[in-house]
Amino acid sequence: MGRVVGKHSYQDILQRLNDVEAWFRTIGIKFASSRFDTYRKNIRRLNQYRVEGRIEEFVRSTDFKEIVFSLYESSEFVTIYGQLKDVDPQCLRERLRFVAKGPAMVDEEDPTRATSSPRDFLFELSMIAILKGSGLEVVFDSHSDVHCVFESKHFLLECKRPQTRNSVRRNFLKAIDQTTKSLNRLNRTNSRGIIALSIGKMLHKGHMFIVGKNKSDMNARLDRIILEAWKPFESLERTIVDTRVIGVFLVLSTPAVLEDSQLLTHVHEIRVKQTCLQGSSDSHLLHRMADGLDQAMSVGALS
Repeated sequence: MGRVVGKHSYQDILQRLNDVEAWFRTIGIKFASSRFDTYRKNIRRLNQYRVEGRIEEFVRSTDFKEIVFSLYESSEFVTIYGQLKDVDPQCLRERLRFVAKGPAMVDEEDPTRATSSPRDFLFELSMIAILKGSGLEVVFDSHSDVHCVFESKHFLLECKRPQTRNSVRRNFLKAIDQTTKSLNRLNRTNSRGIIALSIGKMLHKGHMFIVGKNKSDMNARLDRIILEAWKPFESLERTIVDTRVIGVFLVLSTPAVLEDSQLLTHVHEIRVKQTCLQGSSDSHLLHRMADGLDQAMSVGALS
C-alpha cells in the first residue's frame, strides 16, 4: 500500500506554514525559534528565484540538499497539520514542543544527545494523522504512542525509528515489550497491538531521494525498497509471543521526484506485515484496516 503526497506549490507550502505558525501560537510554541521557520525562509528564497526566472542561479548558489529537505519536511508537516489542526491543543502540546526543536537537517541528528527525539515524535504524529485521515477514531491518552479504534477494537501502536541497521533488533524487541505492557495497562479484552517502524533513517541516514516515472512506478519502487530492507530482519516477527500483537507497520517517508510531472514531493509508504494466525479473525481485521488505509492514501484524502 502507498501514497504520494505533498503536491503543493511553493506558495501553497508557504501559506500552510503561515497557518502552522498561527496554530503554534495558540499552543504556546514560538514558530520563529523552530526548525520550520528555517524551512520557510529557504522556501521563500526558492520561490522568489523561481518567480524571477533565476532558478538555475539559485541551484548553483545554494545547498540543494538543504532545499530538498526543507520542502520535504515542510510538505510532510503541513499534511500532518491538515489532519490535526482541529484536535484539542492540550492533546498535542507536549509532542509539538518536541517536534519544533531539533536540527533542521536529519543527518545532523545525534541519538546520544537526544536530538533525534523531535523526529521520533514527528513519526508518532504522522501515524496519528494517517489513521485519523483514514477515518479511524484516535484516542489521546498515555497508554501508548498511538491509540486508535477500528471496528470497536482498540489498537495500541508502539512507534520506533531506528537510527541504524544495528539498532533495529534492539528497537523491535523494546517495542514488543512496551506494547505488551501497554495492552496490560489498558486491560481491555478487545485491544490489539501493532508495532510501527520508520525505516528511512536506518536505510539512508537521511540522504535518500527517490525518482519514479509516475505514481504507480513510485509505489512499486517504495514497496520493493521496504521489502528488501526488512528481509534481514524478518525473523524478528517470530519473537512476538503475545498473541494480542497482530502486526507490524513498516513505514518509509522520503523526498522524491515524479518524472511525468517533474514534481518534487514527499512520498509515504506503509507495508503491513501480519504476525497473527493466517485466516484468523484478527488477520481479517488487520486486512480490513490496511485496505482502509490504502484507500484513503490512494484518493489523496491525507494530503
